[in-house]
Amino acid sequence: MNKFLTPEPQISNSSIVPKYKQVAQNIIERISTGELKAGDKLPSISQSSIDFLLARDTIGKAYSKLQEDGFIYSVYRNGFFVTSKSEKLKVKVCLITGEITEAVKNIYNSLLKELDAKVKISIYLHKHKESELKNILDKCQLQAYQYYIVFPNLFIDDADTSKLLKEIPPKKLILIDKQLQGIQGNYSCFYKDLFSDFQEIYTAKPAKFKSYKNFNLVLPEEYFPFEVITSFKLFCKSQKLEYCIKDGIEDGVSKGNLYFIISEIDLVNLIKVAERNNLKIGEDIGIISLYDKPYKELLGGGITSIDYNYDDIGEEIADLITSNRTGQFRAFAQINIRGSF
Repeated sequence: MNKFLTPEPQISNSSIVPKYKQVAQNIIERISTGELKAGDKLPSISQSSIDFLLARDTIGKAYSKLQEDGFIYSVYRNGFFVTSKSEKLKVKVCLITGEITEAVKNIYNSLLKELDAKVKISIYLHKHKESELKNILDKCQLQAYQYYIVFPNLFIDDADTSKLLKEIPPKKLILIDKQLQGIQGNYSCFYKDLFSDFQEIYTAKPAKFKSYKNFNLVLPEEYFPFEVITSFKLFCKSQKLEYCIKDGIEDGVSKGNLYFIISEIDLVNLIKVAERNNLKIGEDIGIISLYDKPYKELLGGGITSIDYNYDDIGEEIADLITSNRTGQFRAFAQINIRGSF
């Protein structure tokens, strides 16, 4: 049976990828997701030129490219058909992140586990820089990726990040850790809500929070999500807590204060300073750490932490890919209350 394409496939006029290659990529994506299967008949060149709103020569060139690469074959006076190569075609996923973290590793491994041999994942590092992300996106447009999993953690505001990602069709885009309001369309996202995470700890230990003089956010020298600051301020104001935002712990550690730590290095330094000043963790000072590690169960009598299960997020992404759907999901935190709080 003839397989008609969607009425208005997304072909970009501003893309560096030639239009005939965009058409070919579009059809390959439909093969990889199972929308087109081995033996399915493609629309005629004339019909596809109407579907894609492109010249017949452009469609003809795309079909020739698909034939050359072994994805379709032609039968004289009968049309174009999908080859059996489609049964072995992998979904190509582009994973873009600032650096290799445990979160990236967990998502990568979960995708391989869930999708097995059906996925091919390429990892690119933007190093939290706008120029690096732009270069990556320019290169990746030529690679016919079906999905882009992006950690959009840059040293620029979200509006500028949204502009960089606008060339990715929304249905192909999966954001991790934050939403970007400037992106239009049905893109997927797994976002954090640190304000609500703080509230969960507060609900469990309201009197403990009130027992501290100040709640201190310690900012690291390296990159950190800017929304941590806004969530921290909003939480402290909502609960009428005295708070302070500090660049590192060079100013020292004060008895009766609670510290929220982002960096592993700052956590170790904080514990060292506390020990030098004979301050007992969990009594004289409190500590809450972003992200958990096995050693935090032992360090300083047990460090309270806020973490997220990126294995589960990877499984959810795999489900989005196999079901060809989109969605916005909150990444619920794992709150580990230990002796440091």
